[in-house]
Amino acid sequence: MKKCSKCGEEKPATPEVFSRQEAAIDGFHAWCKECHSAYSSVRFQTLGEQEDHRERKSREKRIRGRKYKKLLVEHFGGKCVTCGYDRCPAGFDFHHIIPEEKEFSIGQSCGNFAYERLLKEAEKCMLLCSNCHRELHYNESEESSEVDRDSKTTLPDLLCEESEVSDVPLCLSMEEESSDFNWAEQS
Repeated sequence: MKKCSKCGEEKPATPEVFSRQEAAIDGFHAWCKECHSAYSSVRFQTLGEQEDHRERKSREKRIRGRKYKKLLVEHFGGKCVTCGYDRCPAGFDFHHIIPEEKEFSIGQSCGNFAYERLLKEAEKCMLLCSNCHRELHYNESEESSEVDRDSKTTLPDLLCEESEVSDVPLCLSMEEESSDFNWAEQS
């Protein structure tokens, strides 16, 4: 049973009676669906008012999300654990150390949850700059197994290999002058 914070009645805590709200501790909205519907019909008399309300809520959520992310970055020391990057909070990602324990993605959810819930999820993570985070996931992916990491092959070498479609190189080597390369001869 759950008590609706609007009407004060005890009602069954089910999806039929209370709307789902992921951010809530019990997973349900504080008001029952009946109270919420009555409130909404009075609250939004015109479509314009409803759109204004949505825009305001979206802006508040974005501002709250940035504030919470900045607090989380500061909580973790404000530096990438790999390279030491320490500038813009938008340049950081939270990498879940044990992916199976991940309940939600922190970066996309900063404005959706209470700070305490975000902090609890963030404790399962390490702070990485976005570049180090992308490299980490690339190295874990199947694509990276195609590249021998111990070889002398570099990314520019891979990009300059012959195309599978034709024998035209995908890019020019550093020794070749671009003015010497004639695209008309290649067709």
